[in-house]
Amino acid sequence: MAILTPLGSSPRSQRRHRAATKKRFHEKNPGNACVASEWSYPSAVSEASCLLAFMLRNGRSVSEIINLISVTDREYGELCAWAAEKPPIASHIDEMMAYRDRVLKAFLLLLEGHEASAKSL
Repeated sequence: MAILTPLGSSPRSQRRHRAATKKRFHEKNPGNACVASEWSYPSAVSEASCLLAFMLRNGRSVSEIINLISVTDREYGELCAWAAEKPPIASHIDEMMAYRDRVLKAFLLLLEGHEASAKSL
């Protein structure tokens, strides 16, 4: 199963973000075993922008990046089984799937804009 991390963020800022998110979560949900930072992610546009920069900088193909964002049928089956075993996290899995859809849409829009600007040069 692929896990998205905030690309382009320094490890230090990621730690600060996780600590602040975890503190806010536990203040709002005392005694809850779920760690909020495991379910937080950057904006879809920010993630897509970082993936586009990664692709351009490292000579990756569009299909490789789409494969990074997408969830395979096998991964989806594993996520469904996980959600069935642990109902409290099912909504988080649904949110993550929707997030990845938003990242893919944003990536394709950014790619379209990049290709259009490259053609106009």
